[in-house]
This record gives sequence, structure tokens and C-alpha cells, in this order.
Amino acid sequence: MGTQDNDQERRALYAQLIWPALPRAELSLGLRRAAVENDLRDRPLFGSGVPDDADLDDEATAAAVGLAVENGALRHLLRYTTHYRFPKVDEHTASAVVPDWLTGERGDPLRTQTGRSLELGVEYRARAAFARFMLYRLELDDQIVYDPGRFMNINLEAARHDGALFALQRRLGEDWRLDLDAAWLDARQSAGPNAGRKVPLAAPRSARLALTWTPDGATDVQLAGRWVDERPVGGDVDNSQPPLPAHTVFDLHLERRFGPVFAALTVRNLGDERYSEMAAETLLFDPITFAATETTGFYPAPARSLFLEIGTRWP
Repeated sequence: MGTQDNDQERRALYAQLIWPALPRAELSLGLRRAAVENDLRDRPLFGSGVPDDADLDDEATAAAVGLAVENGALRHLLRYTTHYRFPKVDEHTASAVVPDWLTGERGDPLRTQTGRSLELGVEYRARAAFARFMLYRLELDDQIVYDPGRFMNINLEAARHDGALFALQRRLGEDWRLDLDAAWLDARQSAGPNAGRKVPLAAPRSARLALTWTPDGATDVQLAGRWVDERPVGGDVDNSQPPLPAHTVFDLHLERRFGPVFAALTVRNLGDERYSEMAAETLLFDPITFAATETTGFYPAPARSLFLEIGTRWP
């Protein structure tokens, strides 16, 4: 409760160069310069808000260099990229910069999340099939996560994400198409007191399989299944809590097109599974002694849901 008048302005300048260095090789270069200005007036009814003199403005630079080499039906890819992510308004308003409502003490503002990644992969393209396989390493500094134990957003010192991505599209005759996406990830904190621990909410494995039937050029019927492996709950930076269980969900999508107009019916969670896509470490207080116990709070995902959409698509 209270009043907020928050203004976050972001400005960025981006330049890209794509150069056909060789007949079958393409070099790409990119550079982005960005700045953010925060004017946050946070006046909660109880406690303290973001101080007016808090310095939340920042600047960042990101660059990318990539190489793509064609070899018949194969395309080899190599890319190096630097990254940044400015904290969002609601992350600032729940961070250490807000004075403690008992002691009045305050900490440093959230730092901008930065990182660098290296990707190596190959693509295969044919008339009835497409496949891609990528390996990557992403190293992050000051990754922004929520710490439910302190009820605030914090910066992890450093984290490393090693992963692989696989994608396949395959035509099965004239009317059927198969789509498969799979991901493997080992995301761990690489510095600080929890070095070697898994990054909260980072699933080590996930997959999506979809089968689409197109009996004519104007009708699509798709059945898709999504599976996500178990993973540490939000805020569990020391991996002390039981993991968020794995889940499998099926969706059904039917669409009919009438020129630029389309009508679609989507049934999400077709099997009406009871699961949570989000859970977080939290504190449970004894009503008599007020002693705090660490536990897990779950956020149930929606049950079976139907969505009807009517719209237009223009070329």
C-alpha cells in the first residue's frame, strides 16, 4: 500500500555490420551502447521506499562478433557476445537500497547484470527437414535473483551456464509436421559462499514435442507436449530446499484461417495436471514464538484453460 510514481527511461544506440568475407563465409559485427535513468518516487504506507538520493542510473556496452560458414546443406556457426541487463523498477523497489523499516540502514543499489557468451553450432537444412545443434557457455556477473529469505532482490557474485540446444523440424508427408526442441543446462554459481551450487530455477533439462496436422492450407491442428526437469526453487541459492518437481503438460491448438482473418481455439494443460512452474524459498513464522523456519512456497499453475482468439494477420 502507498503511492508510487516511477519513471524509468532507457536509451540505446545499435550498429551492425554483415560482411561476406568469403564466398561461403559471412562475418557479423554488432555494438550496442545503452543508458538507463531512474526517477523513482516510492512512498509505501508502512516502512520506507527507495530514497530520493539513491543513484540508480547506469550505462552499459555490449558487443557481438559472429562467423557463419556454408558447406552444402550444413551451416557452421560461431559467435561471441557480451551482455547486460539493467534492473527493473520492481527489482529496485525490493532491494537493499530500501532502508530497513526497523534500523533505517540501507545497502547498495542493485548492480547491472553483465556477462559474456560463446556459442558454437551447426545447422542442417533440406527440403523437408531442418535441424540445429548448439553448444554454449554463458558467464554472468551480478546476476539478479530474488532472495525470499530477505524478501529482496540481490546480485549473485558470478554464475556460469553451460548448455546445449537441439531443434528439429521434419515434414511427415504433405499434411504432417514434427517439431522437437530440447535443452540441457548446467547452471552453477561460480564465486562467493555458494560457489558450485546450482542457480535457482534453472532446469537442467527441458523438451517440447509438437505434432501438427494441416489437412488444407487454411487449417492447423497441433498437439504439443512440454516437459521440464526438477530444479532448485527460487531464492534457494544454497540448494538446501527440496527441488521443484518435474512436470509434463500437453496443449491442443486448433486454427482456421479465412484470408487475413483467423479464429483459434487453444486448450492449455489438456490433461488438467496439478503442478507448479514457480516455487520459492520463504520463511514460516510460528504464531506464538515468532521463530522463523525455512520452507517452500508454491505458486500453482493454471488448471485446464480454454482460450478463443479471433484476429487478423497481414503480410
